[in-house]
Amino acid sequence: MNGDKDRTTKCAKGYKMKITDVKATTLKGFKQWNYARIETDEGLTGLGEAHPGSGVADIIKQFKGALVGKDPLNIEPLYNQMIGAARNRYAMGLSAIGGIEAALWDLKGKILETPVYQLLGGIPPGPYHSTDVCRGS
Repeated sequence: MNGDKDRTTKCAKGYKMKITDVKATTLKGFKQWNYARIETDEGLTGLGEAHPGSGVADIIKQFKGALVGKDPLNIEPLYNQMIGAARNRYAMGLSAIGGIEAALWDLKGKILETPVYQLLGGIPPGPYHSTDVCRGS
């Protein structure tokens, strides 16, 4: 908890957290599941799942140079920068960017101590209706 208080104090004084590393992990099963991990100078990390497939983890790692030193709270400008810098703007490249973006949202939720669904607008007002998809109705 003391670390949270220190982080809040730093943010109030204009300190900007920085991304220090971008890592990728692949878990192999019947598919290759890819994950992006964003690390910060405050020791916080964000984790995001990219689309499964070979080669995606390598593309995630290629974005390290574009992200290190940047403020992880500025998700939209970072996303636009990655789209502009992507050599592979097809499925694999966009999958890697999607995994990194998910990791940035995870990190933002941790920094702001707010669930990501709240950052994205919260739960929309109901009523909610379920359908029986097994019978096609």
